[in-house]
Amino acid sequence: MKTIPVEKPLKPGQYYGDMFRRLDVSGVLLTEVSYQSGHWTPSHTHERAYFSLVLQGIADKIRGMSRSRYQTSSVWFHPSGMLHDEQIRRRGGLSFFVEIGPTLLEHVDGHTRLQKESIAFNGGLTNKLAARLYREFRQRDSASHIAIEGLVLEMLAQCSRDRTTSTRTNIPRWLAEAREIIHEHYSESLSLSGIAKLVQVHPVHLATEFRRFYHCSVGDYIRRLKIESACLQLSASEASLAQIAAGLGFSHQAHFTRTFKDYMSLTPSGYRKRFLKS
Repeated sequence: MKTIPVEKPLKPGQYYGDMFRRLDVSGVLLTEVSYQSGHWTPSHTHERAYFSLVLQGIADKIRGMSRSRYQTSSVWFHPSGMLHDEQIRRRGGLSFFVEIGPTLLEHVDGHTRLQKESIAFNGGLTNKLAARLYREFRQRDSASHIAIEGLVLEMLAQCSRDRTTSTRTNIPRWLAEAREIIHEHYSESLSLSGIAKLVQVHPVHLATEFRRFYHCSVGDYIRRLKIESACLQLSASEASLAQIAAGLGFSHQAHFTRTFKDYMSLTPSGYRKRFLKS
């Protein structure tokens, strides 16, 4: 890996890590990057705005004495020139980056809102669109170029819409913190009372307000995050079903298979076979 000066913004296609695959489509540069165990990324900026999707592994983001964690299926949008904190990938990993040219970005209504701050997505339409975009990237055909461009525009529109909705609904800070805790630890053993204790509210209040703002229960939200993560691992890795189930905190593989089928209407092995055949 070439050393890139920290003081200079990274040019399109430049990343700390090893490039695995790349595709340039209509002003969108898509890149799959792998990371070795113990990989450290210094603080840096990028010339272009971009989405990132964690395909495998966990990234610990460090800012001073605090740190946060990005797990498989997490999606971020970063504006151009935004300073990124240091990151450590203790077990390596794989990420998918979608860099957006300025011309394409200007096609989105309210695009100026997307030039001010980074936005995290851990579940919801943006994550589903990112997963579909990755599949198009991996399974290219004669229609892939137009499909990719359309998906990126959808992601940008949804990104702007989510930012507007988030501002308008005034989600309580403690509830946003509870959601962040879920995002960072959904593969671990979480309880409603444990989350409520961390954000200093009553469990009943947490359950009620969570459904009010996010339109589902805490348990359903966690299961959905696990299944989205499983879908990415099934399509982007060779991990066994038992390994995926254990890594996501399922008590046994049969429980994982039942839950996956309830959400996806097919088994994990069936999902993997369909992905490989397409």
